[in-house]
Amino acid sequence: MLMAIDGISQISHRLTKDASPAEIVNMKVQCATKIQAILEKSPPTVPEIPKLCFKFSPTTNELLKGGFGYLYLDDGRPSMLNKIRIPLLSRKKERLYSLDASTSGDIIISTFCEKDPALNRIFILDREARAVKQKFGVPNMSSMTYLAASVTSHHKECLVVTDPKQGMIYVFDTAGILISSLICPKALAVSANSKNQPIIQTHGHQDDRIHRLNLNGGVIKSFSDGNAGDDKGVVQLKQLSCSKSNGDILVSDPMNACVRSYSQEGELKFTYTSQGAGSTPSEPFVPFGICTNEKGDIFVTDTNNKTIHRLSSKGEFKELVLTKADGLSSEPMGVVVSGNGQLVVGLQDGWVKVYSYR
Repeated sequence: MLMAIDGISQISHRLTKDASPAEIVNMKVQCATKIQAILEKSPPTVPEIPKLCFKFSPTTNELLKGGFGYLYLDDGRPSMLNKIRIPLLSRKKERLYSLDASTSGDIIISTFCEKDPALNRIFILDREARAVKQKFGVPNMSSMTYLAASVTSHHKECLVVTDPKQGMIYVFDTAGILISSLICPKALAVSANSKNQPIIQTHGHQDDRIHRLNLNGGVIKSFSDGNAGDDKGVVQLKQLSCSKSNGDILVSDPMNACVRSYSQEGELKFTYTSQGAGSTPSEPFVPFGICTNEKGDIFVTDTNNKTIHRLSSKGEFKELVLTKADGLSSEPMGVVVSGNGQLVVGLQDGWVKVYSYR
């Protein structure tokens, strides 16, 4: 084989010198003949390689994936796997508001209608975000979370929503049927921990409070989150989440431009204000959607700069996971890690985008 390769090398060297058209054609024929002889004598083999990583731009990477399906090409950043747009009521200024995911991986979306909150809705997508499986109206809904077990004796998966206008918490099954309700004045945000205990944020005259409930709706623990409102009495909208690794309660507070973390007993563990988040953002940090993965990583959306921050479980900035360059074309309102480890982002204009994540 080495002799044949040497022959090809000699032919290539001759091509670099002056040659007539007839000589070039003749040398090309000789080269093709020698290559065919090499292949017949020593067929090429492809080693088993589980993963090949190359540094390419996202566009080049996608083109190579299409051309070489048997290779897994990774540029080191999440890549968009799928996207779907929720049909919003534009005349009512309906906007995507928050995201959650069920244990089966279904993606759950809440919307808010600025002109008529009575038209607020919930959409349920399949885990790949390819189709709407269910949708139903939830008038005056402020916040929504998924529970694998109900806060009633029915003990089946359900959706818990807050209605601050009526001072109620409603429990629906995933088909939109009302299961039960709880009186909870000033309830705004809601989440749930790994024990399926609802976590509620309420707004008071002096301060906001966080309540951890049992499955029957009784209060287990209540503590102050401070910051009841601004000096004009404006209620502060917040988002809640619970760490999947240690159960810490996370509060995303856009009006105070920070994320706070509490233990289950109400001890403040850290406050994150985007310090150390790489380059200086073009707009002030305004967090909103927040979630965690099984490792304890915290993902929080920055609606002003159209980015997703990844923090450690201790509140240390790690990276900007997604930016406008990754397809965050409007304000990212919600983020959730699906059952198969993918990152799902909901944009205010109704787009839901699924990204691979290492």
